[in-house]
Amino acid sequence: ANNTSPIGCISFFFCCLIYTRIYLCDNVTTIQSRCKDVLVALQYTFTNRMKMTKLYELILLRFYVGIEGQRIMNQVENDYDVYSYFRRYENTIPHCDQNMQLKQRKKTGGTCIYISPRGHIIHARDLHNESGSGKQMLMDMMIRGVLKEMVREKIKLFTQSNWISFFMVYTASGPIRDENFPMLAFGKRYPNTQPGLLIPNPFFVTPRWWDDNVASMLQKSVSRPWHERSPKALFRGACGPGAHARFELLRLRDPQNLLDVGFTKVDGYSNVKECVSDLAFQLNGTKDDIEFILNHRIKAHVPQTNFSYYRYLLHMPGSATGSYSRNLQYLWSHGSVVLIWKNTASEWYYQHLRDGVHYVSVDVTNIYPLLQSLDADPYLQLRLRRGSTSFASTYLSGRSLT
Repeated sequence: ANNTSPIGCISFFFCCLIYTRIYLCDNVTTIQSRCKDVLVALQYTFTNRMKMTKLYELILLRFYVGIEGQRIMNQVENDYDVYSYFRRYENTIPHCDQNMQLKQRKKTGGTCIYISPRGHIIHARDLHNESGSGKQMLMDMMIRGVLKEMVREKIKLFTQSNWISFFMVYTASGPIRDENFPMLAFGKRYPNTQPGLLIPNPFFVTPRWWDDNVASMLQKSVSRPWHERSPKALFRGACGPGAHARFELLRLRDPQNLLDVGFTKVDGYSNVKECVSDLAFQLNGTKDDIEFILNHRIKAHVPQTNFSYYRYLLHMPGSATGSYSRNLQYLWSHGSVVLIWKNTASEWYYQHLRDGVHYVSVDVTNIYPLLQSLDADPYLQLRLRRGSTSFASTYLSGRSLT
C-alpha cells in the first residue's frame, strides 16, 4: 500500500478485490491461489512491458477462472480429498470384503487388493483372462514403486503390523456403488453421482519411471522450435463402443486443413468399419460420414516422442465408455498447447486444471475458430504453453504420485 508506483497500486487494488471475495466464497484456498496468480501475472506483465489490454485480459482470466467453480475441470468434493474420504470411518477402517466381491464379480469390474506390512500384494481375484488384466499388472508395479519411494523418503505407511486393503475398480467408467470399505478408482464418467476415491491410474507405471519419461519428452520438445512445428491439432486414438466424442470430431470436414486426427485401431469390434458404422447408427451419422472417416480419418500411430512436432495436442474422452482417457497425462510435457474436448469424466488431478490457464476446452462448435485465433496470437500461445508445462511439473511429478 505504501508503494505509489503503478505496479504497487494495481497490485494493491486487485489483492483487495480478491480478498474481499473471501466473505462470498467458502473456498479460501482457491481465493488465495487466484491472488497469487494475479501477482505473478502483474510482475510478468510489467517485466516484459506488455500492453495494458493484455494485462487486463490476463488478470480477468486468472481471477475468474476457478473462483466460482465453473471452470475447474469436473471437480467434485471428496473425489480426491483423502482425508475427507477416510474421515467417515472414524476409528476403524474395514478390510475389503472378499466374499462380497466374489458374489458381485460380474458387476464390480475390480478386485480386493491386500498389502502386507512388508509390501507383499495379494489379489482376491486374478484378472488374467479379463479386460482389466493389464491394469492389474501395472497397478502392482505402481504400488511397489510408490512403496519404494515412501521407504526412501522415510514415510511410515504401516504404523503397526496391520495389513492394508481396498477395493480397486479397473473399469474406465468408475465405481457403480459404494461399500463400507475403501473403494478406489482411476476415473469416473459421472463424478457427481459416483462414489469412491480417485487415485493415479497405473499407466504412470512408477514415480521414478514417470519422472524419467517426462524428462525425456521435455528434452525432445526443447529441440523442436515453435515456428517449425505443424500448426495442426493432433489426435490419435482407438475406435470403440464409447467413442462418441471421437466420432463427432472425426466426421468434421476440414477444408482449412487444421486437423491431423484419426483412428489408429479398434477395440470391441472385429474391424474399424464395423465400429464406425455402429457409432454412426447411434449418433445419426450419414453414409457420407462413414465414408469420410474410413477414407480420410484412419491414420498411422504417432509415437509420444513425436508429439512435440505439433503446436496443438487434442485430448478426447476414452473409446471404451466415453470416460477418462490416460492419453491426457502424456500431453503436458511437449511444450504444446493442450486442447481438451468438453466432457464430464474426472481423474484425480483434474481438480487442479484451469481452463484458459493450463488448457483450452473445445467441442464441435468452437474448435475451428479457436484454432484460428490461437494461431494468430503468439502471446496466447506462449501463455498456454507455459501453463501446460507448469502444470506438469507441479501436479504430475513422480512425487505427486506418492
